[in-house]
Amino acid sequence: MPYDLRHAEGGRPRHEHRRRPIALQDRRRRRRLSTARQVISVAAARAVLLGLARPMPAELVRLEQCLGRTLATPVVPARAQPPFAASAMDGYAVRSADTPGRLRVVGEAGAGHAFEQPLGRGECARIFTGAPLPGGADAIAIQEDVEREGAFA
Repeated sequence: MPYDLRHAEGGRPRHEHRRRPIALQDRRRRRRLSTARQVISVAAARAVLLGLARPMPAELVRLEQCLGRTLATPVVPARAQPPFAASAMDGYAVRSADTPGRLRVVGEAGAGHAFEQPLGRGECARIFTGAPLPGGADAIAIQEDVEREGAFA
């Protein structure tokens, strides 16, 4: 007795015999597009959507429930952290007026250890991420861009 094929096992789509010819499908698609509403600009669409939006009332919720929510007002810290201008990278603290050029390395500033004396003309200080900027320094030359030769960089 031959094996009877169930639907979808024969390699043909189940309702292929009901499909309309491609030309008719394309004609219908074009007709739908031609009767569509007029296209508006992004700015106009945004104005329509924002006109429909209504503000939600502010509410107090526990910290654990805040995920996915938006703040009603900005959070403003009472003080800056860290409370000083800190280096965001390892390199050399410099006066931008002295660069590019060869500068004398006069000291080092590590995280939590400030270089106390201000930088003079033609001077720089080795600095590490998180360290306070020495006085007079207004830029950091990242270490990958500096060639150190003894006491000079």
